Amino acid sequence: MAAAPLVATAGGLLAPATAHAAAAAELPGVRLWIRTGKDPEGGGASYPDAIKGLLDVERLPHAPVSQVMEDLNRAGTYRRRPDWPRRNSPDVARTFTWRRDDFTTRDWRPQGITTDYDGHGTGGNVVLVSWYTMKGAAHQAARISFVDVSGTSRPMYRHVLLVEPYRTGRGRYSFRPVTKHVGGIAWYKDRLYVVDTRYGLRVFNLDQMFQVSTGGPAMNHCGLHSDNRYYGYGCKYVLPQSRGYDDIEAEIDRMRYSQVSVDRTTGPYHTLLVSEFVDKGSASAQARAVRFEVERDHGALRHVDPATQSVLSQKTYRITNGKQIQGAVSVDERFYVSRSDGPSEYGYLRTGRAAATDLTVRTSGRVVRGPEDLSYARTGGQGLLWSLGEYAVGDQDPGEPRSRYNSRYVYAIGL
Repeated sequence: MAAAPLVATAGGLLAPATAHAAAAAELPGVRLWIRTGKDPEGGGASYPDAIKGLLDVERLPHAPVSQVMEDLNRAGTYRRRPDWPRRNSPDVARTFTWRRDDFTTRDWRPQGITTDYDGHGTGGNVVLVSWYTMKGAAHQAARISFVDVSGTSRPMYRHVLLVEPYRTGRGRYSFRPVTKHVGGIAWYKDRLYVVDTRYGLRVFNLDQMFQVSTGGPAMNHCGLHSDNRYYGYGCKYVLPQSRGYDDIEAEIDRMRYSQVSVDRTTGPYHTLLVSEFVDKGSASAQARAVRFEVERDHGALRHVDPATQSVLSQKTYRITNGKQIQGAVSVDERFYVSRSDGPSEYGYLRTGRAAATDLTVRTSGRVVRGPEDLSYARTGGQGLLWSLGEYAVGDQDPGEPRSRYNSRYVYAIGL
């Protein structure tokens, strides 16, 4: 289904370049330092060494993406449309919701979204969604839902736990849960990029997943247990971190990393677009978005400085009046941005083009309450803008009333 024209707004989300052209200086890039391990127990193993140890020494079974996609154990439901305004909203090409326990849980919230089109430039029928646990949940963790939307009856999916591998002080290899907000994700080649709100990006290699035990103490344990088995809080598959890209600037100068998306229309190299989140109560209404080039053969960030083992972004944009940005994607130099307005108000989809370091927006539409990340895919000759809502009934953010609505839909807008 083709998208309805997006409705123009009186005010812009992003400042016109002409308003700043004379005064705006070139914005500095963002530098991230490459980190290959974290080992507080003193074992001294890098992430790659710990992953190798789990596979080769501990003999955990390797699980490729194809195996996970053939072993989906949860069924969602296709819907005609999400819960959003019938006026001033774009038309929807595809929509689904989660199984009832995932649709209503207040222990987990969905955040980021990406597809196999991001990863390989084809497909668009495999959707990945990130979730994080709320305070008060039995275990603090993060997971990725692998979803098959190629079927006509129901979308099928499975949760995979994100973990951080390490070597114990006794020389065994294990892993701990990742306890991050995972607000945005991007699949490129065999790498899954995940934003780390205060610190930069984490990377998980999709070709290095492994299978763990699911019986006995599985629901309450993550990593190597005293029974010599490995568990992942009940998940059958776990995805280990392979490296981090850390922002080590003074905290006041760091971006607040909100989302990450793939742009396959830039050249000669494809890029990751990363934007920051600014609270609506913040004194500053200005946000940043940056681009990092990625290697076409293996998907790592380009422009590594061998002396400092760091990478530098290639372009920085100034987003004026850019509070509450949850998702951003660019396609053929056009930007699409999702903006949230709390659990009680419908969110916004806005679009515009960049001029130098400033962005200009001219149109917008209303979408679900609590819209999150964005991802572009091209499927069957049609451009699709994938996004999702995060709230279940009863969810509450600081300073906001409890949600009276369930916005936990995953949807694709036709472009």
